[in-house]
Amino acid sequence: SNSDTLTVYVFRNVSGSVPLWFDRIDWVASHRDIYGGLVPLHTPTAFTPPGQGTASGLIDSYSVSKGPYRSTAIAFMPLGADWYVSVRYSSKTLDGATLETHIRAVVAALGWPQKIAPQPAAVPVADCTSALALSGDAKPINRSKAMGSALLFGALLSSASTDEKQKMAKDEPPPPPVTWCRDLAASIGMGSSGVYRPVGTTDRYLIAYQDAGRGLMVEPDTLSALLDTKAKASWSVTEYEVAAAGSYIPRDRLPPPDQALKIVG
Repeated sequence: SNSDTLTVYVFRNVSGSVPLWFDRIDWVASHRDIYGGLVPLHTPTAFTPPGQGTASGLIDSYSVSKGPYRSTAIAFMPLGADWYVSVRYSSKTLDGATLETHIRAVVAALGWPQKIAPQPAAVPVADCTSALALSGDAKPINRSKAMGSALLFGALLSSASTDEKQKMAKDEPPPPPVTWCRDLAASIGMGSSGVYRPVGTTDRYLIAYQDAGRGLMVEPDTLSALLDTKAKASWSVTEYEVAAAGSYIPRDRLPPPDQALKIVG
């Protein structure tokens, strides 16, 4: 209607997790000029999407500070292991509590596949309790095996077909899901991107670009260690796009997030 705006986004799962990307969607919405700031009605709440048996989605609703809308709501959920679905609903007439009821009805009314692979339960991300273990700017590893590692990793990412990935997934049990925390200190100066880390780690991070799945992962380079057992520790830099990934020359230490952006920039 003229008083409501409803959008549905579907994008690939190439990085992060449902809680992480819900957090990014929440951040981007909260900083949109049209809303003038949002006041959440409650903390993000887990819910069970249609066709699933686990509370793998997150939902929240907000009062709008200014502009044409009175309220807005966000529902975010996985569609199997490979896709994310985001539903955003804004209204000029409904309050936040009523709108949340409406967005739940919208999610239920969407056409969903008959079979959806179960996904982990969603828990909202919390702030990290420790700092990144940084020790200055990182330098590229000038050795042929490091270059080979980057090229091999990139080739593996780009060449594996969907059928091959599915076969590998059947042959090996899936790794346990990563629980992410929000690194507020490292996110300063990142603009519309945010820095997140696996809980309990200080030697890796993901710079999540905006709110649609793309990101830059920096982590210990385990592939180089396999190629050269005598090599010193190094860190890989991998940029994940919606349909591809790019791998860069490993670094001799963990690069600060602003340096990582320059590496791929």
